[in-house]
Amino acid sequence: MVKELTGGYKIGYHANGFENEAIEIDFTPPFRRVDMIEDLEKMAGLNIPKDLASDEANKYLAEACAKFDIKCAPPLTTARLLDKLVGHSLEETCVNPAFIIDHPEIMSPLAKSHRSKPGKTERFELFINKRELCNAYTELNDPVAQRRRFADQLKDRQSGDDEAMALDETFCTALEYALPPTAGWGMGIDRLAMLLTDSQNIKDVILFPAMRPQDEPAVKSDASDDEDSDGVDDDESSVEKYTEMGVDVPKCQPDGVQDDMIGKTAEAEDGWTVVPSRRGKVYVAIVVLLLLALVLRFISFMAREITNKNVITVGAAADTDIA
Repeated sequence: MVKELTGGYKIGYHANGFENEAIEIDFTPPFRRVDMIEDLEKMAGLNIPKDLASDEANKYLAEACAKFDIKCAPPLTTARLLDKLVGHSLEETCVNPAFIIDHPEIMSPLAKSHRSKPGKTERFELFINKRELCNAYTELNDPVAQRRRFADQLKDRQSGDDEAMALDETFCTALEYALPPTAGWGMGIDRLAMLLTDSQNIKDVILFPAMRPQDEPAVKSDASDDEDSDGVDDDESSVEKYTEMGVDVPKCQPDGVQDDMIGKTAEAEDGWTVVPSRRGKVYVAIVVLLLLALVLRFISFMAREITNKNVITVGAAADTDIA
């Protein structure tokens, strides 16, 4: 896709803002493969205990985080500590596309155990510009192993880890009825669109971004992105502003939908104009092209199937005539 859109495998991206020089991202295949545990040990000079479920491993990883001054909010579970170390030592090296592979079981409760590497799973993540773009793994279809993984996750969840999974007995029961060999992957197409359009904000490439009125000047604040200089949250301030204008803003709407409703109401009352962004159009075009490619593949598949059936039918008729 990169070569089709740009004519080559290399693109420029202003990762540090348009005021700084763009970095080069090279999509030339094949992409680098990074073994999570082995390469972490090499790059950070560690010797992680093999049994990651042990207290020894947890203590070792906690000391490693302290050594590199890596902050990890409690609870200090092994999975959280390991994730912080990987982010510090491995993900920072993944400017060009790279696969981080062979995640340990303790970090992948839904992934199938690796067929040749004990303690690891058949999983990979694609990183570009130090950010995750894709996550994929072979699905664990063993109900006994899945129930055990959930039980381990439940211990972390009870210790305060909100990211740990809860015990899903309904899912385990469904697995007992059998799940065929399955694999899946998910891609952040918004992040891919950001790279291809050199966008700094994901709101510039989502299908229905929250739009500002054309003639409303952008207001810069010396405070943080989340709060105005007076400490009031931006979203709350916007709601109060439009409420004073007589616009009924339902606070239960998710972010983006609420702003979209505000824009449409204000357009009717004050004549504001809401226009789609250029990057939004590019994003829509990419999505349409992907869908079109899938439709063409399906049509081609069906055509082959119909042709094969016709050939079989004609051959059977010929055999009948000969007989």
